[in-house]
This record gives sequence, structure tokens and C-alpha cells, in this order.
Amino acid sequence: HPLPNSYAHKRMGANQNDLLSKLIENWIAIHKYLDVDLPRLQHARVLRLEDFAKEPEAHLNDIWAWLGLTANPELAIQMAKGIDSDPNKKHRVTHCESLQDSFE
Repeated sequence: HPLPNSYAHKRMGANQNDLLSKLIENWIAIHKYLDVDLPRLQHARVLRLEDFAKEPEAHLNDIWAWLGLTANPELAIQMAKGIDSDPNKKHRVTHCESLQDSFE
């Protein structure tokens, strides 16, 4: 979602002078490129952060298999520790829910 993504960029040190609207425009433009390019790629896979965060162990094992690597369930468990299962929640609660309320 572009709004949580944009807030995350700002939090991670994106140019503080960048307007939120510019960050959202950038997210939309990148996804338009993806829509055009993806069908032309022979070996590509899309994995949304939100999906990965909900089930990191399963996705790590799937990615390793897709790459032709041996899955390592123990390593996947170790790597999954500390991954926030809903990384956009703080932005959604702070910004999106208040916007949604204004349209109801």
C-alpha cells in the first residue's frame, strides 16, 4: 500500500524534504513499471512484504526451492524471529483509519 510505504521511507531516512505525495507517486509509478515488465520476464516472482511478514518461514523455504536450493527449516525459523507480522499496522492505524473514517 503506498501510504504506509511512504511513511516507512520517511522514517528510514528518506529526504525529509520529499513531500508525502511525491513518495506515493513514486510507489504508483514503480508498480506501473512492474505491471508492464513482469509479463516479459522469464524468471520473476513477486512477494509482497505483507505476505512475507505473515509467514516468513514458509516463504523463505519457497524462495529457496524456487532458486533450486535446499530448504532449511531450522534456518528459516531462526531468520523469522523478530519479523513483525504486520509491518504496516502502525501506519495504517495512525493514518489510514482516520482517512477511512472521513469517507464514511
